[in-house]
Amino acid sequence: MKHSNHKQRHSYIKQFIILVIIALSGYARAQDFVPSKSFIAWDKQRLANKKRNPTEVYYAKINRTFEITPHIYVDGKDTIISLQEIQALLLGVNRYYEPSGISFTTCTVKYFRSQALDTVSFAWWDNNLQDYLSKDYEPFTINMYFDKAIKDGENKSSITFDGGKASPPTVTDPNHLEDYIFIAVVPDSLTLKIDIAHELGHFFGLYHPHDITFGKEFVNESNCSTAGDLLCDTPAEPERSLLNLVDADCHYIGNILYSLVDPNGDGYVPTTTNIMSYTPPPCAKGFTQQQFERMIMTYYQFRTYLR
Repeated sequence: MKHSNHKQRHSYIKQFIILVIIALSGYARAQDFVPSKSFIAWDKQRLANKKRNPTEVYYAKINRTFEITPHIYVDGKDTIISLQEIQALLLGVNRYYEPSGISFTTCTVKYFRSQALDTVSFAWWDNNLQDYLSKDYEPFTINMYFDKAIKDGENKSSITFDGGKASPPTVTDPNHLEDYIFIAVVPDSLTLKIDIAHELGHFFGLYHPHDITFGKEFVNESNCSTAGDLLCDTPAEPERSLLNLVDADCHYIGNILYSLVDPNGDGYVPTTTNIMSYTPPPCAKGFTQQQFERMIMTYYQFRTYLR
């Protein structure tokens, strides 16, 4: 009995330490998806149309395989990741997308060696995005850049790094020469797989469940189709995201660490398994039906040029 109590006490102490570490670690993270003005305008018009016609038709499934052009950074004599590793990652990504009929494959691989491009920066003072997009861009494919790091920040004292970055759907780039996905290569294959799946979700029009572009979503779901990520099968999340609010067992601990409530004063009850949430990679399991429907709708509206 004493041994059992000792183990239980040790477990409580360990859990407390984990919570403290999470609480102190902060939650700064670069915004990996900033919707374009034309995409926001389309969404607003779509929401207005849906209000007038609640029986709006959604697309349940398509059968399309999209070509990804991998751009791989060469660090010295070695590539930062191999084509074979990318193809293996895409097999895993395709399993997440299988319910929608969407899949991805690689086409011609490209390499870039400039040490000046070992980190892509979206920070205004040293933005080098166009330097990437001007080199060996493959039209009508998803150009995916595998790099050392992705840097962002509003000023030099607030630099942040992210695992990925995706361009939003837009109608202001008729030649589709500014479509991109950037992936920061890390040693963990699961993290890489989730990052790729996550950024492809953005590429096809998915917001984060914690997004507030259209206002804060209520926990009671009364505005779920017009706020947050505009979907009703992804529960509301705190504006600060789930980053550092999910423990190793995939439990939401925001109510333990902080008093996070929606504008109505209701505590959040988010899912911790959605790929579009800032949840730990081992917890991310897939997409919802409405997320699949939105990606297919975005494809028909913005991405039909892809081969």
